[in-house]
Amino acid sequence: MHVYERLARNTVSNFIFKPINIAISLIAIGVLIRVLGKEKYGILLLAGTVTGQFFAFDFGLVGGLLKFIPQFKAEGNTGKINSAICAAFMIFICLGIVVCIAISIFTYFEGTKIFKVDAQHYNSAKSILYFAALGALVLWPSKVVTTSLKAFNKFHVLNIINSIEVLFRQSIWIICSITGMKVEYIFLAGYILPLLIFFAIRAGILKASFKQLEFKFGRQLFAILKQIWQYSSWILISNLSVMLKYQADRFVVSLLLGVSNLAIYHVIQRAFVFVIEITILLKKALLPVASELYTKNSSQFQELLVRGSRMANALYAPLVGVLIILIEPLMRYWVGSEYRNYYWLMRIVLIYSLLVYTGFFLSAGARTIHTVAKFQAKFGVISAGIFITLMIVLTKIYGLYGAVLSHVFSGLITMPLGYHYILKHSNITWRQFLTQATFKGQRTTWFLLLVLAPFISVINQLSDWMFALVGFCISVAFLSFSWFWCIDSKVKGRLQGYFAIWCV
Repeated sequence: MHVYERLARNTVSNFIFKPINIAISLIAIGVLIRVLGKEKYGILLLAGTVTGQFFAFDFGLVGGLLKFIPQFKAEGNTGKINSAICAAFMIFICLGIVVCIAISIFTYFEGTKIFKVDAQHYNSAKSILYFAALGALVLWPSKVVTTSLKAFNKFHVLNIINSIEVLFRQSIWIICSITGMKVEYIFLAGYILPLLIFFAIRAGILKASFKQLEFKFGRQLFAILKQIWQYSSWILISNLSVMLKYQADRFVVSLLLGVSNLAIYHVIQRAFVFVIEITILLKKALLPVASELYTKNSSQFQELLVRGSRMANALYAPLVGVLIILIEPLMRYWVGSEYRNYYWLMRIVLIYSLLVYTGFFLSAGARTIHTVAKFQAKFGVISAGIFITLMIVLTKIYGLYGAVLSHVFSGLITMPLGYHYILKHSNITWRQFLTQATFKGQRTTWFLLLVLAPFISVINQLSDWMFALVGFCISVAFLSFSWFWCIDSKVKGRLQGYFAIWCV
């Protein structure tokens, strides 16, 4: 299968099922906030945040598996693939135990008090953290299984399973909350139970996909682990910086403003998080393909970075453009008019993401180059430090407004410097990047934004059915314009051929 067809298969699978997951989550968030209230919902978010902090300490093995399993597959070495999976699984079982103990000790010694949880719900918060600690015993090994399936390009199967899991989990949370169940039991039923069930399902799919999988230990296992570590150690540092940027912000908000404001912050950031999720979908679809190409020293690698960046912009920019135009009525229908004072802030963050994240595809693909991975790790720590500093200062001064704007200011300071290094070591000029990837990938989005901007106030006042019709037309316009004028004919021809096969 051609590189763009493989990339299309991964991307199409991601984009078909991700909107389903997002829609289910949005419905669940709206229901849970209304039924449970901000305090209880904030406690549920806090439990996920505490658990998520530890994923940065995965020794970079998730990124290492995504790079080396396709590489070993290209070399035809199934023994190394088996050793890589076994080594990661062994380490992640140990990490799950460590995380379980760490969260339990933190909770036992009243660490929950630092999050300003209301006294009425304090014991519930402690119980949820204990449950989250137990969940870590399954959650960490499950990441190895999921990552291995991605490395084998099983995105289509994995996305189906993920969508079913999201529907199952959110349905349980909604049903339990409506029936008046205690919040700790809601977490237990909607988090631990799905975790166990779908871990078993993914493990069975992995075994069926890689029949040579056999858990055995020997010298080769440690040799492979050493080889992966030489690359993944830099991914570990990158993960720490990502944790500081996209996980620690919740800690800052909960510590400085309280968990009730954490729920508000989560709602305000939802559109920005959606954009991040779209970029992650494209990154995950890319890395196994890029790694295999780079291993073969193919001349297609550089072409993939430039044309792939243009294609990525053509896919994600119109989605962001639609949100910029429709964000006010969408938020009003989702959570009511309570958040109307933050609409302008959400729009600024979306415009920022359109400008700054134009090179996310290039950045992800170039990580395959070892020197770039090292730079991204070091530079990520610096940029994360700048972000956290700005967030603490701005949150103390301006509250939630400052917390959200800290993402914008830190990104405007650091992103251009990061792109400069990546372009230099990928043998791509700024002119190529700005003209071939950015301008040609986003031109129709910016054109439609300029055309529709004067009519935003009119769109905001439309009735329900009229807004649904206009919103649908605007979405179709953004996506179709981008397809016809932003994706080049060579890539479009290969994608159309793949779509035809995929549909059949």
